[in-house]
Amino acid sequence: MQSASQHETERIELINQIREWNENRLDLFEISFPNQNLEFFGAMRFYFQGDDQKYQTKCLRVSSTATTRDLIGPLVEKFHPDLKMLGCDIYGLYEVHSNGEERRLSEQDRPLLVQLNWGKDDRDGKFILKNETKVNRQREMNNNASSVGGVGTAGESFKRDKKRLSKR
Repeated sequence: MQSASQHETERIELINQIREWNENRLDLFEISFPNQNLEFFGAMRFYFQGDDQKYQTKCLRVSSTATTRDLIGPLVEKFHPDLKMLGCDIYGLYEVHSNGEERRLSEQDRPLLVQLNWGKDDRDGKFILKNETKVNRQREMNNNASSVGGVGTAGESFKRDKKRLSKR
């Protein structure tokens, strides 16, 4: 267990880190100072790339104690309220940086803390919600297409099938 002085030192360091973050951000994305339990809140922007390849964006007020697992459900509901009941797709939350670096957040990661640490590392990024079920299906289709008959177009496949049927 932490001593009172360690707890206060951690709180002061956190306040300084949040103060630095807030100085460089719009008021909308200001992070609150931590309470006695070191919990704080901030508005975060999340992105989702739709089937049309365009990005949608939504903002959520997030607690520093919220994990990736806690956020996936509300994000899916915000981006796709009509698909909420289906619940069969798998989603992942990724942090993507301007240099192209991308990392899938684990279920236990705390996105607000991840974002706050970008300031320490002098980085900037964004969070993208990805439908991993669609990505996996696409990967499987590509693998199946390359393993069955090699690379070819759908038109070539149709012509082969038509030729086989006409021989019968």
